[in-house]
Amino acid sequence: MARYRKIDPRIWNDEKFSSLSDAGQLAFLFVLTHPLMTSLGALRGTPEGLAGEKYGWEASNEGFREAFREAFAELSRKGLLRLDGRGLIFAPNFLKYNRPESPNVIKAWKGSLDLLPECQLLAEVLIRAKACIGAMSKAYQEAFQEAFGEDLEKALTKASVKTMPNQEQEQEQEQEKEKVEKEISRPKVQREPTVPFPGALPAEWRQAALTARKDVTPERVFQKLRSRYAPTSSRKTLGNWRKIFLDWIGREFPENTGRASLPAAQSKLPPHKDPTFHFDAEYYADAINPDGTTNWGV
Repeated sequence: MARYRKIDPRIWNDEKFSSLSDAGQLAFLFVLTHPLMTSLGALRGTPEGLAGEKYGWEASNEGFREAFREAFAELSRKGLLRLDGRGLIFAPNFLKYNRPESPNVIKAWKGSLDLLPECQLLAEVLIRAKACIGAMSKAYQEAFQEAFGEDLEKALTKASVKTMPNQEQEQEQEQEKEKVEKEISRPKVQREPTVPFPGALPAEWRQAALTARKDVTPERVFQKLRSRYAPTSSRKTLGNWRKIFLDWIGREFPENTGRASLPAAQSKLPPHKDPTFHFDAEYYADAINPDGTTNWGV
């Protein structure tokens, strides 16, 4: 069965790729399209082995082999490829452009894993695969769990087994192991559930409303919202409902509640819209003529 890979044509605009030598660009495209490249973005191989496959580059020439090794070293320095001495080549951004198109593709990743040598770099391959589907739908995440299940931690630990490292390599492997363990033990973020509009005014909402506005009755505004949203199927987080409630409190007209109202000088409403405004006896006295009659404009 043919294996298809996606290569974004914008690769020719990429700063890292454009800065590569001609040999580096060809080596990178050679790896991405290699028949042994798995759906995880990694393949079993070495720069020397791949150089022997590229007969068009006169692989028998020792100078060519050195140029080919330098091309891979260039790719490694720029982070486009990761190499492991046990024969694993990994393109870290492969899954960014070759995301699984269905949950069944993820289930097939387990088979791809069997084609790769167990080494320190394999742990990063698995971590990248897990991160790739982390933001995808539940069906993809369940497929990943089905493919690896409880064996994921074992696979990551097995992939990070040391193979007689020197002191510098040992330090790097310890750091990678800590990274793997941190990834495994990282708690999942619990999202706040969505709920219908509350049936009763929470005490904390009422206190927040009175702190913001002393000229508005929180219960009255709550009942307005209740009549607006209760008959619907709207669901939001409790935090969002609280935000909507306080927003309504802020936009509510002042009312004559028996509590201290805003001084007239601070009122931003004109008299004909201000429910706290009343015509007093002095106002009516001004309308009485000297002869005791009144003129109401009729």
